[in-house]
Amino acid sequence: MKINEVGKITGLSKKAIRYYEEQGLLSVGRSENDYRDYDDACVERLCKIRRLRELGIPIADIRLLTDNLITEPELLKRWLSELDAQQNDAGEKIELCRAYLRDGIPQTKENDEFIECEERDDLQPKALGIDIGTTTISISLTDLHGNATRVYAIRNDTEIVTDKKDEHMQDAGKIMEKVSRIVDSFLDIYPSVAYIGLAGQMHGIVYLNADREAVSPLYTWQDGRAGREGGALLDEAERKTGYRPAAGYGLATHLYLQRHGSVPKDAAVLCTIMDYAAVRMCNVPPLLHVSNAASLGFFKEETASFDTEALQTMGMDLSLLPQVTQDSVMVGSYRGVPVCVALGDNQAAFFGSVREEKNSLLVNYGTGSQISMVSDLTRLPTGWERRPYIDGSYIISGSALCGGRAYAALEKFF
Repeated sequence: MKINEVGKITGLSKKAIRYYEEQGLLSVGRSENDYRDYDDACVERLCKIRRLRELGIPIADIRLLTDNLITEPELLKRWLSELDAQQNDAGEKIELCRAYLRDGIPQTKENDEFIECEERDDLQPKALGIDIGTTTISISLTDLHGNATRVYAIRNDTEIVTDKKDEHMQDAGKIMEKVSRIVDSFLDIYPSVAYIGLAGQMHGIVYLNADREAVSPLYTWQDGRAGREGGALLDEAERKTGYRPAAGYGLATHLYLQRHGSVPKDAAVLCTIMDYAAVRMCNVPPLLHVSNAASLGFFKEETASFDTEALQTMGMDLSLLPQVTQDSVMVGSYRGVPVCVALGDNQAAFFGSVREEKNSLLVNYGTGSQISMVSDLTRLPTGWERRPYIDGSYIISGSALCGGRAYAALEKFF
């Protein structure tokens, strides 16, 4: 059907319908005469979009729904929490939102007219931040003063289930598909994005081939295979090199895989998942910031590089090691937008949350939990780590494995 008929059915103006199409909320076919040809699925989607816009839900949020990055209940719950926090009278919208959560979003056709107040980018430079966590992929849109305008969390449901309890892997390809759709959605809606920043779960590794494509799953920081046989591999590392990485540290995982013939034959380099995101966006070799490189283990603080002598002692093929930088550099660009070198999630959280670095303590709850502060201390209590930060400084961090996992277990119980 043509746009005039669709407008009569939905109560939307031609301008509003074309605006939604321009914002990527629906895809419209063409007739033999090259006119837009709207089918029933388009009409149903437009009715749903109208219902959501009547609630005041931003276009960017709806785009995440139409791109299948979030579900209707996730969208409605998020918006309901925002409405509850508003100071103005949002009672009618709250009741509608609750009804849609309970009964679903109606797809009935509308005859009364709805006036779309188009959202346009204010064209003030913004930074788009992507954090690839274990359980969620988080997105923030901020101005260049660090003030967040939109914040989102999308479920990272890419776990690969095996029959071995100490194996923890995620599908790197599916993660990249989600990240790519997220970035494209935001760049489409906010052309003023001037920088893209990346962060994510430290310690884990993924193998790339010579074409910079993933040839393995992401072995996450929770993977425990390097600790098998009573931690024999870790004992050997400590005895031969003086390093005793945790079982989930990337190079410990790699050594285990290497000794068991499980490293992909076409692997050319290893890196973290957030560095792989930069590789995919910019089509460049992986470049690891020291905050990520150190998280893999066998890292020399004095030279800010992997301890190649220690790794050779353990029999590792050094050709798989990525390049490392101490600088906060741009690794390339995506759709003309500069992409910054990825930071470890702990360091990125500290940088983004703390105003007075020398006088602040950051407490962070994610899948794990951490307490962090900037410090020059080199001798630390048991359980604390000294981690490279930015500009040659360090943070000390105490981590626990409970954190959000306790909440996740409680949620599953109910």
